[in-house]
Parts: sequence; C-alpha cells; structure tokens
Amino acid sequence: MLRVSTSLRFFATIAVVSCGLLSATAAAADSSSSSSSSIPSTSSSSSSIPSTSSSSSVTAGVGTITIDQKNGSGSDTIGKWTLIKPDAAQQTGTNATQTLNSIPTGSYTIIFNPPSGATATTRIYRNGELESLVERPQQSFALYAGDTIKIVEHYTFTEIGLVAVESDPPGLDFRMTGPNNIVLHGTTPESYQSMPAGQYQVQWTAIQGCNIPPAKGLRLSANNRISFSLTLSCPMADTLRARIAANQSSTQNNHVAITTPGGSSLVLRDVPTDAWYASYVANVSHFGIISGYTDAAGNPTGDFGPGDNVTLAQLAKIAHKAAGMTVDQFQKTGPQNPTAQNQWSAPYIASAESRGWRVFADATVDVNRPATRAEVVVTLLQAFDIPLRWQKGNMFSDVTVKTPYANAIETAAGDGVIQGYKDQNGQPTHQFGPFDSINRAEMAKVISTMLDTYRNRGSSSASSTGL
Repeated sequence: MLRVSTSLRFFATIAVVSCGLLSATAAAADSSSSSSSSIPSTSSSSSSIPSTSSSSSVTAGVGTITIDQKNGSGSDTIGKWTLIKPDAAQQTGTNATQTLNSIPTGSYTIIFNPPSGATATTRIYRNGELESLVERPQQSFALYAGDTIKIVEHYTFTEIGLVAVESDPPGLDFRMTGPNNIVLHGTTPESYQSMPAGQYQVQWTAIQGCNIPPAKGLRLSANNRISFSLTLSCPMADTLRARIAANQSSTQNNHVAITTPGGSSLVLRDVPTDAWYASYVANVSHFGIISGYTDAAGNPTGDFGPGDNVTLAQLAKIAHKAAGMTVDQFQKTGPQNPTAQNQWSAPYIASAESRGWRVFADATVDVNRPATRAEVVVTLLQAFDIPLRWQKGNMFSDVTVKTPYANAIETAAGDGVIQGYKDQNGQPTHQFGPFDSINRAEMAKVISTMLDTYRNRGSSSASSTGL
C-alpha cells in the first residue's frame, strides 16, 4: 500500500444560524439548484427530501453564516466561494474560514469554484438532518428563523496520480510545489497518493558540506506516478547514515514491530508502544488486515500513517481482508464504477458491487475520496454479515432515524463496537460524527473491536477468518 498523505480532498463547511420575528417574502435565488433534492438510495431511511430553495415566504430576521473550507491533504489549497444574497448582492471569499454576522433570512445561493481538475458534491443539512445532495458546486437554500443549516462541499480530483520523494540517506527535508498552488513540506521518504495531474517541483533543504542540486521538476499525468530521488556523497551524508543506523536499535525498543507479508520484521517508526492505538495496530497487522506503507518501488517505509484518512477503495480492501473474503474471481472482472477501473482497487470494488454492499451500490461514488465513519460501519457490518436492528434515533444527537446508515450505526453502538466522541475531559459528547472521515488508527481500533465482538457471529466472521 502506498503512503496516503490524505489525498487532495477538500471540505467546505457552512454553519448557518438564524433568528427573527417579522414577516417578509423572498424569491429563490437560483431555481435551477432546487431541481436536485434527492439523496442516494443507499440511505437507510428516506430516498427523497423536499427542496428548500423553492420556498416563497421566509420570516424576516438575521442570522450568522460561517464559511469554512478545509483541506485535509496537508496543503493550503482551497477553493473560492460566492454567496448570492436575497437582495441579489454578491459576496466572495477565499479564506479558509470566514464568518458573516447579522445576515438576513431569505433565499441564498452558494457557489464554490473548485480547484483545477476537481469535481464537487454539495450536501445541505438542516437542523442536523441531510436535506439535499447534488453533484455540483452550487446550491440554493432558504435561511429560516431558528434554523441551523450546514453545507458540506466535497472536492474530488478526477485526474490524479502518485508523487514520491526519496533520498539516500533518508530523513532529508524538502519543499514541493504543484498544481493549484500546492505547497508541501516533508521529510524523505514520502509518498503522496491521489495528487492532481500537473507540473511538480522539489527543492531540497541545504546540508552543510553537501552539494545540493537545484530544484527539479517533473510532470505527473493522470493514473501515473513520478518519483523525485536524491543520493548524497559527502561527509555529512555519511554522518546521517551512521546516526540512522544507531537510532534503529533504540527505535525497535519503543515502537511497535510487525511482520511483513514477506516474513521479515519491520518496526513502525510512527507507532510508539505507548500510543493509544498501538495494540490495535499490532493486532490488525498480525492478521494481515492493515499493514505499513511501501514506497514507489514496493519496499516497506516503516510508516503506518495512523493519522491518514481511509479512502473508500481502502475500506473495500480492508473489509474483504477482515472478513476473510477473496477476490480471485474478480481479478478479470472490471467494476462498474469508473473511478476504480484499471486501478489496484478494481477487484475489491467489483466484488463489493457484486455482493451488494450498500456504499458501493452507487457506481458513481468516487472510491478515492475519504470514507465516512457511517460508511465504514455499514460496510464492515455487511462484510461480517451482522443483522441490523431498526434505528430509533436516540443514541447520538447527530444520528437521527433519517441519517444514512443509522441502523448500522446504532447496531454497532449497541454491540459496543463503536463509541461517540468525547470531550477533552473524556466525557461523552453524545455525537458520533457520521459524515466525518476516519483515520487508520481509528480504523485499526474498529477492526480489532469487531473481530473480538463478532468472531463467533455471522457467516463471514465465524467461518471465513478462522479466528
């Protein structure tokens, strides 16, 4: 598995809180945006939701709109937004976060300008419930008195590839620039998956006494990979190599060691033995479900990437491995989903489609985007063949009966497999975050807990894993 530095996936969040007492009339700002008001059939409850942009009467008042653009990939690249107000006035912004105070109620249209090469999905939540989902970077909505509206904008790059940066000795700092004003700082070895196609350049940080070459540029094409490599021959480089060799012995004593598929021992340098997730990582690695990263040449890097997000493609592979399912019969059968065709994930996605896994039933879903916590839960429960109970909507404040995959979430929570968020004092917040992403450390815990809970239940977990 190549190191994922949280693929260029962007999230823009808008929280809207309003209040008011008077009465007024406002027309919808963009009637075309109201035409798409359905959510995918994968939802565990309702497949159709009423549109809000066609409302012709809104109680007057004021509210607050916060526009928050997030990029979890490690770069500062974000899109540009334009907010069309009820009086047709426009306001634009490019900041990561901006709050607009004393905003009047009425009909609004939000338009995002995605980074080059990216597509967009817009989700609108009203009072915590998903109201609409459209595959475009704009949507109209009505701001009512007392409503809380959340708009989530998801950017997905369709022309992507892999960028690797390596050096001998390892541990050299570098600065990489790329399309969409990407600026990344890292330390070798580093691999970035799902990077947008375009021109990249790497500048190495100077080392005393060593001849550092000038910045090198390479062009990344779609579904391809490029590798920046540097080998130093100087006294300081020899000193660095000696330090690395000396540190390896001490690292082995305080970091988790796993066995690679080839049978050799590998120390995970980013998984300290005293980390909360250490035992879970060791467990899933022991069963060959999730292991450490490899570089562009397929060699282990010694990194697990506990903070890296899990993509839908990775979720499909992890679910198959956790449940002991093979994909041999799908090696030559391409998936319906175009984002998985001719990719390493093709047999896993084809198998998931064939098995009727709900998250992958929609062949238009981008398997390279981060998986949500709800999608992880329902997929794993399907893989383990665990019967689901009817949802009640009373376990988490942000999981209602209409939340997609609510029955899976409440089934897993009832079985003690998952828990909601906790505050800084360790107290439950009674929120699950169904639409939040999940990282590899959290995934290791969920898998380990499911193995312990369901190993004697369900046809897949009982008979296929041999646990």
